[in-house]
Order: sequence, then C-alpha cells, then structure tokens
Amino acid sequence: IELKPNFNAAWYNLGNTLAKNGQIKEAIGAYRKAVELKPDFEEAWTNLGVSLAKNGQIKEAIEAFNKAIELKPGDADVVYNLACAYTLNNERENALFNLKNAIQLDYKYKKMAQKDEDFKSLWNNTEFKQITGT
Repeated sequence: IELKPNFNAAWYNLGNTLAKNGQIKEAIGAYRKAVELKPDFEEAWTNLGVSLAKNGQIKEAIEAFNKAIELKPGDADVVYNLACAYTLNNERENALFNLKNAIQLDYKYKKMAQKDEDFKSLWNNTEFKQITGT
C-alpha cells in the first residue's frame, strides 16, 4: 500500500486480513478505500457489507450488499447475507423475499437459515417455516 496507495486489490487484501484478525473497524476502512478506488469491485462491496453488519451498522451493510448484487446479480452468498441484514434490521418482508431468492440460487441456504442466529426472530414465522421447510 505504501508503494502503490491507489492499488485497490491491496486495500481489499488488507481488509480481508484485518477482518480475519477481528479488526472490523479497520477492515471497514480498507474495504471502503478499495471500493472508492474501484467502484465496481463486487467482492469488496460484499466484504464491506459483512464487516458493517458485524459492526452493527446494518443499514449501511444493506446498502453495500445491494451494490454488490447490482454488480453481480445472482450471487447467492450476497443475497443470503442481504436477507440476514434485513432480518437484523427488522425488515421481515425484504428478509423473506431475499432468503427465498438465495435458496433458489443455492439450496444449501435452506438448511443454513434454519440454524442461523441472524434469523432467530423469524424462526416461528409461518412464511419462514415454509421457505426453509421447518
């Protein structure tokens, strides 16, 4: 980064390292720099969303996930993360809509959602039970 401060991949990789080491706030800064330098960097938007969600910045995480989906529609991981974020933001309809889409894109999310604590507030919801088969 010192040699090439405008190298977006370096900022992205730094963000990944910081996030892996639990330095979430610092990771957010690195991911923000990566997307500032390369606004169409879908993976950086995704990881920014994950880090923002971990930091309790749910509305900003939703924005980051939506940007990632705009850049790469059909990415099941991002759609699932968006569903989680909507759930944490008490946006039930958006959460269920995106969870259903994530499961259609990748069936593994059907079982994952059944145990994912992010969906705990929906575990007794009739539509959630229909979508996840619980």
